[in-house]
Amino acid sequence: MRSHRDYERLREDLRRRFAFVGDVSVYYFLFRVGERVPPFSEWASTVKGNHPRVREMVEVAAVTPESQQPKQ
Repeated sequence: MRSHRDYERLREDLRRRFAFVGDVSVYYFLFRVGERVPPFSEWASTVKGNHPRVREMVEVAAVTPESQQPKQ
């Protein structure tokens, strides 16, 4: 995963390799394993609907100080 320079390239590669992986799943996976992801507040505003994984990440972001969230 670290062979990619940025989130967008890694996202594209994961979606190409795993046909049924969407943007929410890519972000969630990378978020949970501690990889670099875009700032959550910016990324979450692009997600339509009320996805359960996004709700979980919102809850984590609300109680986790910025210094403990994954680095961008």
